[in-house]
Amino acid sequence: MDSLQDIQNNIETVQENTDITHSDDDPAMTIDEKCDIEEPTFGFTEKSWRTDFILLVEGKRLYVNKAILSLASPVFDTMFQSDFKESQCEELELPGKRYRDVIEFLRCIYPNNIPTNITMESAVTILPLIEEYQVVKLKPRCEQAIIENIGDEIQVEKIFGLLHTACLYNLVDLRKLCVKITCTKSEKEIDEAFQNCQPPAEAAKEILEQLNKKLRETVNKQKLLIDDISREATENTATLKAANTEQERQLVILKQYLSADVKTNKTITLGYESQWRECIAIFDVDMGSERVRTERQVTVWNVPLVVVVSEKSTAKNKFYLGIEIRCINKEVVCSFKGRVVVVNRQPMGENHTVLISGSFSNCSIFSSLTCSQEIMKMSRIKEIANGFLSNGRIGVIVQIFMTEPNRG
Repeated sequence: MDSLQDIQNNIETVQENTDITHSDDDPAMTIDEKCDIEEPTFGFTEKSWRTDFILLVEGKRLYVNKAILSLASPVFDTMFQSDFKESQCEELELPGKRYRDVIEFLRCIYPNNIPTNITMESAVTILPLIEEYQVVKLKPRCEQAIIENIGDEIQVEKIFGLLHTACLYNLVDLRKLCVKITCTKSEKEIDEAFQNCQPPAEAAKEILEQLNKKLRETVNKQKLLIDDISREATENTATLKAANTEQERQLVILKQYLSADVKTNKTITLGYESQWRECIAIFDVDMGSERVRTERQVTVWNVPLVVVVSEKSTAKNKFYLGIEIRCINKEVVCSFKGRVVVVNRQPMGENHTVLISGSFSNCSIFSSLTCSQEIMKMSRIKEIANGFLSNGRIGVIVQIFMTEPNRG
């Protein structure tokens, strides 16, 4: 028998001499067109000078070359050694093998003019032969062929079948992909697949671990969402309680204002040459705080105003309760009038009323849209007998009338 190296050289020479040729009239074929033909250089159904051995499969003969089989497979190489009976025989029966699978296997290990296109189906069928005859270089090609043909729509039961193949032949990338895709399926699909067929135990463990991890992540997200909703609800409840408390205090102030002596209330005279609109702000002022100050935003003619009631002092260090009205929009030009009432908290007590008036002009860097005025001396407010204090708090009602603004 010639040496394996000599036979390999002969094979390469045959490949060079048997390349597909074209007539001068035919255009040159592209590589893709050659791949579509998929005609192997070596046939297996007829005996030729290239063959020196026969494989019997399902009662049919396949004519092969010992040297090629030996180069591709260490199992065949050992089999054809002089110490084994196969080396003395001219044929070998392969019981339990399918004729079409063996041909596909031979096409993959034989040198071809054109690469053999391995499909998912052919890869699955020849993997047992690859494993049995230890043609390890073909395994990555088969694994890649299977991976490239797996679509998102693949059923879980088919994935489990591929997992058996992956675990049986140690196809790590295929196994990871099958586990990953399984975990993207619905719970119903996975449950039905587990009832109808079982994946390998090690793969099933990985799937359950991934599903548990996914479930924990979902639970954690839901928990965070619930915490956010709970926190927001708590904050909203606190805000509502504070708003309700404020409204209750304002209602009390209004009732006390209406029950006080109204004979001395000062009225506001509005000119008929302009249109006026009104807003009211009610303040429940804590006089016991270190800094007496409270503010509220109101809107007149869609113009936002900030009303501030706070403690102020004169140049002679005498303290009084003052009011400021600031216009946020610096392009407003209008006049305003107002009534500020410090409510007497005693039944039939006398409210303290101050009228205010002013205007807002188009603000420049040298002017301000703010009106400030004294309401009442702090000493008078803090005198309990005067009836303005109730539990350390006073009520102030601010009524503002404003002409329609002219915006420049």
